[in-house]
Amino acid sequence: MTNRRLKELDYMRVIACISVVLIHITAMGVVGYLTGSIHSKIMIFMNRSLQYATTLFVFLSGMTCYGSFEKCNEDFRLFLKRRFSTIIYPYIAVCLVYYGSYIYLGYYSFDPVFLVKGILTGTLCYHLYFIIILVQMYLLVPIFGRLFKIFSDEFVLAVVLAINIMTLEVSFPLSDRVFFKYMFFFAAGIYVLRNYGIVMKVLKRKKVKVFSALVFAATSLVYSYLYAANNANLIYGWFLHCSLSIPFLYVTGLFLGKMTKGLYSKVNLLGKSSYYIYLIHPLFLSFYVRVVDGTSVTSFSAKLLLYTATVLVTSIFSSIGYVTLKDRYGKKARLKKKMPA
Repeated sequence: MTNRRLKELDYMRVIACISVVLIHITAMGVVGYLTGSIHSKIMIFMNRSLQYATTLFVFLSGMTCYGSFEKCNEDFRLFLKRRFSTIIYPYIAVCLVYYGSYIYLGYYSFDPVFLVKGILTGTLCYHLYFIIILVQMYLLVPIFGRLFKIFSDEFVLAVVLAINIMTLEVSFPLSDRVFFKYMFFFAAGIYVLRNYGIVMKVLKRKKVKVFSALVFAATSLVYSYLYAANNANLIYGWFLHCSLSIPFLYVTGLFLGKMTKGLYSKVNLLGKSSYYIYLIHPLFLSFYVRVVDGTSVTSFSAKLLLYTATVLVTSIFSSIGYVTLKDRYGKKARLKKKMPA
């Protein structure tokens, strides 16, 4: 395990964050273009190849949560207090924003019971399921920590992988937001942090870098084909692609960190803003779809480009602005506490 700041994680958060935004925009292209057309095939490939985004966030959460749990001296209450203050409060606030906005747009009617259920299940907007999964992972941190201490790291990871694969096809209401289908990625994050030195030696080998890129391209193609063919094994294609994307994305994070050292402060700020970008971008997307559809732009491709540019710019700058103000307020509050009465 390492105590130093792992700068590559910030780069990977930025990659995951931008990928999520692009997933939701390219999804419109998948259904909007004529089935079988070259435009449709390109959109399917782009959309499927980026599907690693949520699992990458879970993987990164595994690394950061385990590290945070250790820094809290395994005090679970303190760990939850710190995590919930950074995750749950913004989540509840953004749920209220979505609910109010969708009532105004006529999608929802006022119903307190529906609102509470929506917050608890992450169903008020299509992307909020991730927060429900994340909370479950937080609750499992002590269990994972105990297992990794009792058994060998490789054994724990293998068992979690087996359980994850066996539960991929399990289906029941809201099963898409239950931790079973994502637990391997969280455990993999813990494994990497615990074995950081060994893993880095492997990932920094030139052959591994090239091979990880080839594997990423190959699994993207396979997953895209399975999706286009509506194959029954699509869920396994998803899991294979997301699992084998992580080495490539980690190598990419290391490469970007090495090549753009002078920009790290900006990347760090963007990484800190990534959670808020994730939370808010669908609201901006809904807004810009209405705006662009009301203009004289008729080309669907042009619309997608406009959605991409406007949603990314607005989501990124509004989130960075919020984080900057929050940090300034936090510093002032800490200084005020230190001042003698």
